Amino acid sequence: MGVTLGIDCSLRATNIGLVEDGSCIGETTLVSGRRQASALPGLVDHLFASLGCSLQDLDLIAIANGPGYFTGIRVGLAYGAALAHGLGIPVCPVSTLEAMAWQLPVPGRRVYPVVRARRNLVFTGGFLCTDEGGLCSILGETVMPEDECLKILASEERTTVLCNDRASLSFLEGAAMPVIDGITARGGTVARIGGRRIDQAVAPDTIQGNYLRSPDIG
Repeated sequence: MGVTLGIDCSLRATNIGLVEDGSCIGETTLVSGRRQASALPGLVDHLFASLGCSLQDLDLIAIANGPGYFTGIRVGLAYGAALAHGLGIPVCPVSTLEAMAWQLPVPGRRVYPVVRARRNLVFTGGFLCTDEGGLCSILGETVMPEDECLKILASEERTTVLCNDRASLSFLEGAAMPVIDGITARGGTVARIGGRRIDQAVAPDTIQGNYLRSPDIG
């Protein structure tokens, strides 16, 4: 499986992680707000230096490509693709929602990551945690109104909601199902998923963001 760098800038935090032969050997997170573009290169350099690794050791770069915040997705894709191009290695797109769902590997549990899209809209998708420790999609990733999302969540059993910022998702207040806050697409998780899907890797100049909606203008 080699050495994989995982990058996620699609939500509020900037996350990176390094995985070697399927095991995470280091990861770091920084909440940098609008400074993701300037913070990301330094985070990568610091992580590699702390582990005594070199960028030339990389075989693959896995990048969370959304859905999430438009600018952050672009930052992660642009940096990761440029780095991969310079190293002559491929990149692998990884769903932000799926990477979030991997944070709760409870067999038989239905997991719905929910991320603020805009106004009364949210990004979501549904996953079933399997007995083998994997995930099975039960609701394709989509953007929908909050009230529609709540109806889906309320109709499911053994459901846990994962959200990055519960304060911005007021419709979840008082929800009957468990809601876990502060969940992000950890760099090590993104790298692990990418390493498992090396057959889905693409050339750096062909990777695209999974935005699910048009960006806000003005």
